[in-house]
Amino acid sequence: MVQQAEKLISEIKKFCPHIIFCIGNHDYVRDDARFTLLKDWEQKSLDEKIKQQENYASKLRPDFEKFEKFCKGVAGQDNSITTKSYIYDKVSGINIVVLNTSTFAGQPVLDEKGNIIKNDGIVEVNDQGKMWMCVHDFPDVSNLDSRNPTIVIGHHPLQMFEKYSREKTLEFLKNLPAKYYFCGHIHKKEDREIEGITQLASAGLFKDGYNIPTVTLYQIKKNQNEHIDIVDIYSFSDGEWNKNTNKDSGAKNERNQSELYQKEKETDVDDTKGQIVFPVTDTSISDGAVRIPYNGGIFNLYLSKSAGMDMVVPHMHKDMDEVTYVVKGNIYGYIGKQYIEASAGAVILMPKGEFHSFIPNEYPCELITMGVETGNYRKYEAQWNEEIEQIERLNQELADGEGEKAGAIYDELVKYLESTILEVRWKAIDVLKKHRSREDEDGYIEAIVKRIVIESLKSSNTERKLFGINMAYEFRISIVAKVIHSLMTDLNHFMYAWNCAYYLIGVRPNIDYDNLYNKLLELDSKELSEHQKISLYYDKIIIVLMQLIIKHNSRHFDAVYEQEKNRLQSGVIPIDDIIIHFVLWYTSFNKLGGDVLNYEEAVRQLPEIEGLKKDDILRGMLSFNNSKERFKVLKACKEKGVLAEIVKAYFGSMRIEQENKPEENSTKENVKKYLRIIISEKCNLNCLYCHHEGRIDSLIGSSIKSNPEFKLEEFLEQARKNGFSKIKISGGEPLLYPNIIEICNKFQKDFEDIGFTTNGTQITRLKSELDKIKGSSLSFNVTLNTCNSEKYKVITGGGECLEDVKAGIEYLVSNKFQVKLNSVITKYNIEDIEHLVAYAARLKINIKFLDLFPVGKLPNEFQHVSIVEIKNRLKQLYGVNDDDFYLQKDYLCMKAMGIEIMIPKRIYSSDCIYNCEMYPCAEGIFGMRVYEDYSCARCFNGEVFGGGLEKFSENVDKIRRELDLMKFSF
Repeated sequence: MVQQAEKLISEIKKFCPHIIFCIGNHDYVRDDARFTLLKDWEQKSLDEKIKQQENYASKLRPDFEKFEKFCKGVAGQDNSITTKSYIYDKVSGINIVVLNTSTFAGQPVLDEKGNIIKNDGIVEVNDQGKMWMCVHDFPDVSNLDSRNPTIVIGHHPLQMFEKYSREKTLEFLKNLPAKYYFCGHIHKKEDREIEGITQLASAGLFKDGYNIPTVTLYQIKKNQNEHIDIVDIYSFSDGEWNKNTNKDSGAKNERNQSELYQKEKETDVDDTKGQIVFPVTDTSISDGAVRIPYNGGIFNLYLSKSAGMDMVVPHMHKDMDEVTYVVKGNIYGYIGKQYIEASAGAVILMPKGEFHSFIPNEYPCELITMGVETGNYRKYEAQWNEEIEQIERLNQELADGEGEKAGAIYDELVKYLESTILEVRWKAIDVLKKHRSREDEDGYIEAIVKRIVIESLKSSNTERKLFGINMAYEFRISIVAKVIHSLMTDLNHFMYAWNCAYYLIGVRPNIDYDNLYNKLLELDSKELSEHQKISLYYDKIIIVLMQLIIKHNSRHFDAVYEQEKNRLQSGVIPIDDIIIHFVLWYTSFNKLGGDVLNYEEAVRQLPEIEGLKKDDILRGMLSFNNSKERFKVLKACKEKGVLAEIVKAYFGSMRIEQENKPEENSTKENVKKYLRIIISEKCNLNCLYCHHEGRIDSLIGSSIKSNPEFKLEEFLEQARKNGFSKIKISGGEPLLYPNIIEICNKFQKDFEDIGFTTNGTQITRLKSELDKIKGSSLSFNVTLNTCNSEKYKVITGGGECLEDVKAGIEYLVSNKFQVKLNSVITKYNIEDIEHLVAYAARLKINIKFLDLFPVGKLPNEFQHVSIVEIKNRLKQLYGVNDDDFYLQKDYLCMKAMGIEIMIPKRIYSSDCIYNCEMYPCAEGIFGMRVYEDYSCARCFNGEVFGGGLEKFSENVDKIRRELDLMKFSF
C-alpha cells in the first residue's frame, strides 16, 4: 500500500504541493491483538474508560508505531503527512491543527457472547458511534495566534465518536475557535454541521467500505473554458492506482463523474468520491480548481500562476469566504478598503461581500485560494455546465452561417456577460470578441455592449461601475472623456483609477491629462478622509504615468514622483512598484498603440548607471515575449535608485507611428494568394530556437498528424486550381523530400513564385538535379545565422556543415538561381550582422533579418532581440537614418554595400488584437499554412481546418472569408 499511496500522492502534490494529508488507520492496523484489547475496552464503564485511557492507549502504542512507520513510508521526509495530533506551523497567517483520531478507531463487531465476529477469517468492523478521543490526544493550543483563522484536520467524523469523546472534541473545537473540521469521510446519513462546526469531507486514498476514489486531473486555460491536451484519470482497482490518458476535452469524463455521484447518492455511500480536480501546470498565467462536494455545498481550491504584469480584476463573492495562500513571489492586495502586502507563506482572508484584488509584485507569482460555496451547489454546477454548453451551441450556430438569426444570437450571448459565474462571463467574452472581429460588419455587438457599458458607468454601485470599465476595456468600447475624468476624480474607491489605467493603455481615448492633473491638485488641497487620501495618491501617480506612457510627455511626472516618494504614506503600494506594474502591463501590449522606440534617442537619454549597460536595459525592455526579462531589468533599475529616470528616458524616446499603413485591399489579396506548405517534420539539424512550424505543444502541433502518403505533385495542382500565386515550401527540411526539385520545376510557370525555405545542407547533394533545371525561376531562402563555425554548431544543435551550406549557396548564385539569406538574430549572434551582410554583399544577394519567435526554454545567451534593436544596429553600422528605410510589401528595406537588407514589418488583424494570447507574435498574418495531412490554418493560433485533400478547397474558402472580414494593420 505504501507504493500505491506514494504513486497517487506524488501526482497530486505536483499540482497542490501544500495540501496536508492526514492518514487514518482503517487501512493498516486490523490484527486480532488490537481487537481483543478493544473488546476489553468496550466492556468498561465510562468512568473506568476515563481513568484507564492512558493505560489502554499505551498498550495500543506498538500497533500505532507500525502505522507511523507506514505513514513515514508514504510521506518520505514530508511532514505534511501525519498521524499525530500537533500544530502545523509551516504556513504563516493561519492556524492548522491536526488531530489524531485513530487510536481507538476500528471497533470489531461482537456476537451475543462478546466474541469478535469473523467472515472468511476477516474481522467485521462497526465504526459507527464507537470511536474514543483520548484527552491526551488533544494538542496544546495555548500558543496559537488568536488573530488567525483556525482549521482542524482529522480522520473520523464527529458522528463516529462516543458521546463523551464527541463532547470533549466539540468543546476543544469551539474554544479554538474553529468553524471547519476536515475529515476522512462524511456519509449521506451523517449531519454535515454539528453544533456550529461544519465538517468538510475528503475522499480516502484506498478502497474500503466507504470509498472507491477516482481523481481526475485536468489542465485548463485562464479565462477560457478549454482543456489543454492531457486529462489524467487515476482510479483504484485491483489493489493499484492506475492512470489512463484521454486527450479529449474531458466533458465526457465530467459527465461520468456526475453519474457516479448520483449512483453514490442512491446507494447511500460516501459522496466525496468521484471528485473532479482542475489543477494547472506549465503555463505562465493560468487558473484551476479542486472542487470537492461537502455539506450540500462545494469546497474550492484554486491554483494560480501569475506574471508580473497581471492583476486580479476587483470582484466580490456574495456567498463565499475565501482564503489565499501565497506559494511563491509576493503580491499587493486590497480586501475591502484594507491594504495588504504578502510574500510566500502568507495567508490572506477575503470575507464574502468585500471587494478584493491582487497585484503581483514579483515574477513569477503563485497563489492557492480556498473557498466554500454554500447553498445548492448541484444547481450551481448544473447552471455552470448548461450555460457553457449553451454558449458553445450559440457559437456553433454563428459558425454554421445562420446569418438571419445572428442578431438574436448576439442578444442571447450578451446576457451571459452579466453572469455571476466568472467562467461563464469569460466564455461569453471570448465568443463575442471573436465574432465581433470576424463577422459583425454592422457593429451590432459593439452597439449592445456599449449600451451595457454606458448604463453600468451611470450606476452608483461600485461593483457595477467596475464591471462597466472592465467591459469597455475587453471590447475596446470608447468612453467619453468626461466619464474618465469623473472616475479618476472619484475618491470613493481607489480601484477606479487602476481600472481606468488599463482602459487608457488599451483603448487610448483622447484625454486632457493636464486638465485632469489640475483637478487632482485641487482635490489635494481639500480636507480628505484617510481612504480618500489613499485614492488620491493612486490617482495622481497613475495619471502622470499614463501621460508619460501614452503621450510620452513627462510634464508632471517629476513633480509627482519626488513629492509622493518623499511623503510615502503607509498602507499604499510604493510608487516604484506602481510604475513597474504599469510599465510591464504596457510593454506586454506595446504594439496596440503603434508606438515605436527611437533607439538612438533612448540611448542618448538614458543615464550612465554603474553595473547596467544601456543596451542590456533596452534589450530587456524590448523583450515583448519575455515578461520575466523585463521585470528583471525594471527591478534592477529600482534597486539602483534610477527607475524613474530609466522609464522617463524610455517613453520619452517614443513616437507614434502614422506612416507605412498597409493598403487594405492589395494587402488582403496578397495574403489570400500566399501558401506555405509544411511538407514534413523531418530535418537533419536541431536548431535551438526552431518552432518546427508550430509542431510543439504550445502552438499548433497537437492538431497535426504525420502523413507518409502526402503527394506534393497532386497538392500543387490543387493549389494552382485554388488561385494561389506564391508558394513557399518548408518543413523540417523540404529538400529531403524525394524528387522535390523535379516536381516543383514542373509548376514553375503556374505560380509567380515557388520556392523553398531551407537550411542549405542538401543543395550540394542535389547538384545533379539542379544542373538539369538551370535558368528555372525556383527560389531559395537559405537560413544562415552566422559565418562562425563554432557558433553555427551551437545554434544548429551540433551541425558541422557550415562550409557545405556556404558551398551550396555559392553554387546556387553562380548558376543564376534566385537566392536570399534568412538570418534569425538573438543576443547570441547580434554581433554577426556585419559579417552576414558582408557575405551576402560578396555574393550580391539580398539578406533578411528576423527576430526570434521564442518557444520553450532557451539558454540565456539566446535572448530575444527586437526588430527595433536590429533596425538600430543597421543604422549604426551603415550610417543611415529612418528616412533611408522604405516599405516594400511587408518588409522595411534599406540599401547597403550594393544589396537590399530587409526586416519584417508584420501585418496583424483585429482578430489578433482581440483574441490571440500570442499577440504580437513574430509571424503576423502573411497567408495560409498547410501541413502534410492537408490541415489548413492561417497562423499558429488560428482555427485548424482538417479533412484531407478533398476538403482543401472548402477549407481555403473558409479562411479567405475570415480574411475578408478582418481589418489589417501593422
